[in-house]
Amino acid sequence: MIQPAPMTQLNRMTDAAAARFRALYVPPPGEPWTPFRAHRNALFRGLLAHRDGDPAMVRTHLRAAAAHGVQRWQEGRLGAATGNARLLDFEATLMPTVAVGDAALRRRLAEIPQETWLRPETVRDLRLAEAFLRLVQIGVDAPVEPLSATSAPAPGAQLTHPWDWAGPLDLGIAAVLNRDQPALTDACRALLQAHAAAATAGDWQRVPEGLIALWALALEAVARRHGLSCDLRSPYLPLAALGDPPPAADRGPQPDCAGG
Repeated sequence: MIQPAPMTQLNRMTDAAAARFRALYVPPPGEPWTPFRAHRNALFRGLLAHRDGDPAMVRTHLRAAAAHGVQRWQEGRLGAATGNARLLDFEATLMPTVAVGDAALRRRLAEIPQETWLRPETVRDLRLAEAFLRLVQIGVDAPVEPLSATSAPAPGAQLTHPWDWAGPLDLGIAAVLNRDQPALTDACRALLQAHAAAATAGDWQRVPEGLIALWALALEAVARRHGLSCDLRSPYLPLAALGDPPPAADRGPQPDCAGG
């Protein structure tokens, strides 16, 4: 079998830095793995597996990250952070769980009490938290909270992670519910372009988070479960890690996403 070529140009991470991130959160000899350590190490290994061109290991490690993350939230092994810091902590479990978690794991995620993670302190935090809640709900086919009144990002707009990404995510969820293929593609494209900007010229140039567009991957996974697809290709979107081919697989080549 021909293996995919490594994808070392996704951001500016060096091989030496990738090796350090693989070892990050590994406990010293004699110390146990905690759910936090296991979650973060598996998450980084899943992201780095994409850099290595190995979609099977992307899926394996991200599923492990999702399982350890859900366990941590269920057990309440959390710090005192609130607001955006708490939402970003939850994001690290939410996205891989929705993207590659099985139905049982997604149900466990949905059973986590909202008050443990939905602690917004600003209007921007509230909008982000509501988008996360809708992603949790659609991930288990539960009734989805009414979507915020929002519009598509202006062409060329620079979206700031994580707040401004809530708009395209909401639009994508609405598109899945309404079976609106063009709107779904537009929403996923906006997420991919925002991710590419962060990976090549923003905060994610030298860290594993820049290697995979987890928000777009989660949206694609949700779309597939509803018989749709974002119909986009991007080096930041390891579609093979999702397993089953998309419903659009017999419609011919998918368009490349500009900017990533």
